[in-house]
Amino acid sequence: MEKWLSFIVPVYNVEDYLSECVDSLLNQDVPSELYEIILYDDGSTDGSLRIAQKYGADYANIRVFTHPNSGAAETRNEAIEKAVGKYIWFVDSDDFIAPGLLSRLYEKTREGHLDMLIFNNVAFEDGKCRRFVGFDVPESPIKTGIELYQDFYYNPVLTNRLILRDLLTRHRLRYIPGNKAEDCVLNPLCFYHANAVCSLPVDAYYYRMRSQSVSHHVDNQKRIIESLLEGLESHSDYMKEHPAPGFWMRVCVHDIRRVHIWLDTACGNRKEKSGFICRERSALRSALKRLPFRLSIDYAVLCLASLSPLLILDVQRFFTYNETMDKKMNTFPLITLGIPIYNAASLIERTLLSALNQTYPNIEFVFVDDKGDSMDIVRRVVGEHPRGSAVRIIDQVVNQGTGAARNAIVEKATGEYLFTMDCDDVLIPECIELLYNKMQEHPVDFCGGIFRPA
Repeated sequence: MEKWLSFIVPVYNVEDYLSECVDSLLNQDVPSELYEIILYDDGSTDGSLRIAQKYGADYANIRVFTHPNSGAAETRNEAIEKAVGKYIWFVDSDDFIAPGLLSRLYEKTREGHLDMLIFNNVAFEDGKCRRFVGFDVPESPIKTGIELYQDFYYNPVLTNRLILRDLLTRHRLRYIPGNKAEDCVLNPLCFYHANAVCSLPVDAYYYRMRSQSVSHHVDNQKRIIESLLEGLESHSDYMKEHPAPGFWMRVCVHDIRRVHIWLDTACGNRKEKSGFICRERSALRSALKRLPFRLSIDYAVLCLASLSPLLILDVQRFFTYNETMDKKMNTFPLITLGIPIYNAASLIERTLLSALNQTYPNIEFVFVDDKGDSMDIVRRVVGEHPRGSAVRIIDQVVNQGTGAARNAIVEKATGEYLFTMDCDDVLIPECIELLYNKMQEHPVDFCGGIFRPA
């Protein structure tokens, strides 16, 4: 039986908690053949490896690996390479998940063909649950990761979700070795590349708060700040090749807010804090230069609320910078994006959102109604989307087939360039922008990309 899920559990000196964690993974309501548990020991010096090996000997769906101490990030990276499940769930070895949970998550991933499924993370300490304000996820329809990330602030940890393994491998998404804020760095990249994401308000993952954990020691808190700044720098580099201005602006805001939360905890004097802020300003300026769109008032308020007075100047400069860029945006030629639509009710919303959420700014959309069963969904999506006014719907009166529908798109198109897609396909957010940029580099009449099976 094909594995639906791989639990990845890095193990390091957790002999007091490991059994509770593994037992919770085993106490589920789907056949054990449907999922595997990877226990990856990171050079433990206590009895953790022995406990893991005992589970591996007793249960056929548990695999145990070990290597010299390398840190959680590198351990997870190695485990990703060994995983065989369609989805991956990262679980820390001192935490646990709710019993009898997997059947619900299994059905949810099957009905939506999801890239990510997000659920609630609940903290507990001394047997008492503690809910973090703003971290309980809402129930959401299936959306692109970019769209969902901008709808709601999702807890940056990656233990509160299932992630399609192919999403990680196809885009070479990995943790930065040695980074103490590894989830905060990788989280936005997962959202950026995910075409189908939804959240489910169910208490699935229970996070243990321990006074002896890394985050409770000042020296380690400073290392976390360094890691967060490394993440901001990494995101600044990443957005250069992966455009989505509004999305990345929100990522930057979240990055700097987390930095300042830790600054107030870890830094005892103004001089020490200023050193971190100078590095933050440098990374933020680098990021802002790669964002061509005007910063909204909402984002400005969030930046100023990050408690960094030194950021005010950067925000002012960003407004000035983007007034120039706004003028340049008017020079982008119009592109027509056409979709023949026929009997795609189960997939059409995902297709439409991938088209409407393109990063290229100047697109007209021509949708051809070829008399199928999907138009109620089409009109709802168009009516709710900010780009709905750029959509024209062509009525074929009777079904004429895909060829005739594409001919209708060509006849009605007014753009300088034309792009067509099928009604059950999905585009990456930057698809049109990448194709346009490539055509500007070379004197060609048309340009294409790579098709990948969903």
